Amino acid sequence: MASSDSISRPDLSKLEPLDVALSTGSLEETPIAALVKKNEDDIVKYEKDNKTARYHIVNHMVDNLFDLFMIHKSAKIIWEALEKKYGTDDAGKKKYVVGE
Repeated sequence: MASSDSISRPDLSKLEPLDVALSTGSLEETPIAALVKKNEDDIVKYEKDNKTARYHIVNHMVDNLFDLFMIHKSAKIIWEALEKKYGTDDAGKKKYVVGE
């Protein structure tokens, strides 16, 4: 067994800090802080836009559909479910097809 005295340890006082912001304690100026702030702003904007879109979709439904879709909190889920159930209306396109 080697004694603990024979192990040389590096002098940590001579090491430079990896990140200036971490060494000064100021995280507001770092690119990571800016990215986190942007993501928080994006989340708030998404929640507001989702609420508006969901309100408009649900507001124009008849009562029996309203009761079915009110449980969903995402406008995208409601829209995809309606599109799957009712599809797109191609009657106007088929009306003018000639020669089939």
